[in-house]
Amino acid sequence: MLRYNKIAGVVLYIVLSFTNCRPPERRGEVVPYFVSGVYVTNEGNFQFGNSTISYRDEQTEHVTNDVFSAANGFSLGDVCQSMIQIGAYYYIVVNGSGRVEVVDTSDFKVVKTITGCQSPRYILPVSPTKAYLTDLYDNKVHIVNLATKEITGSIYIPTWTEALVYANNKVYISAPHSKYVFIVDPSQDAVIDTIITGEGVGSMVLDKNNTLWLLSNGDLGVHDPFLAKVDVNTDKIILQEILDHPGGGLTCSDDLATLYWLDGGVVRLPVDSVVSKRSTIIAKGTHNWYGLGIHPFTEDVYVSDAFDYVQSSEIFIYTKDGLQKSTFTTGVISGGFWFKH
Repeated sequence: MLRYNKIAGVVLYIVLSFTNCRPPERRGEVVPYFVSGVYVTNEGNFQFGNSTISYRDEQTEHVTNDVFSAANGFSLGDVCQSMIQIGAYYYIVVNGSGRVEVVDTSDFKVVKTITGCQSPRYILPVSPTKAYLTDLYDNKVHIVNLATKEITGSIYIPTWTEALVYANNKVYISAPHSKYVFIVDPSQDAVIDTIITGEGVGSMVLDKNNTLWLLSNGDLGVHDPFLAKVDVNTDKIILQEILDHPGGGLTCSDDLATLYWLDGGVVRLPVDSVVSKRSTIIAKGTHNWYGLGIHPFTEDVYVSDAFDYVQSSEIFIYTKDGLQKSTFTTGVISGGFWFKH
């Protein structure tokens, strides 16, 4: 489960410095690309090849499902894991197919397919000329040349690598099946240190105080789940608190002042508050909440209900205080959001 809106500011910085009434759904048609709205990445079922990307126009509220195949004439592939914008291109990471589709933001047409990775997860630019790509099985982080859009090297890390955060001229990489967060120097493309955290750290975000937050799911019940804070100047943990439930999908408001994550329901925590002051703003109820995103301007909460992982997901939009505003239908297992403005 992923979210991408907060990464947008980091991407821009790195690249530039070095309602219950539902509008009709539109499926498989090419729409104008794209003024203001949200892309939803739909994982689909593993080995079914039914991953898709949906788009909801913020002005008209129209939803277009499967925009990738409409633009390109072929399906996206198996398990759409994540999506991010780097410059004039979207990089769409297709985990089960072992590739990254690079599409032009103006028309969503593929300009390059990056191969040479086994099970890619997330991509993040670490300089104006290169990006890092994590991998579930390859025991390495791939180095991507942003000019040629090809994998040109790798950094050995002996386990599954997941989330990436750029801070203080370093790249922090989570490794959920280890007890470490790995620290890479992008000028050397080398691991320079590790932070001993405990097992299960998946998602990470950087807040307004330049503090790195880590969320552990406890390796899905094997260990205690926790939320931790890291000082990126010293790379030391300055707070670690056990949580009542395993969590995932840690994200942040656009002003970097409020954390949100999933732990059955949707939890909110101001970064300047103590962890015990966290509040559940959206209850689990009968839902199977799966993906989480925060609108960069309104701070509306977008959360997907994956139901039984077979039928189409439903996206629920709430205010930041947990009042429901509207819903819309997307694809199978909606996992992430990318807000375009």
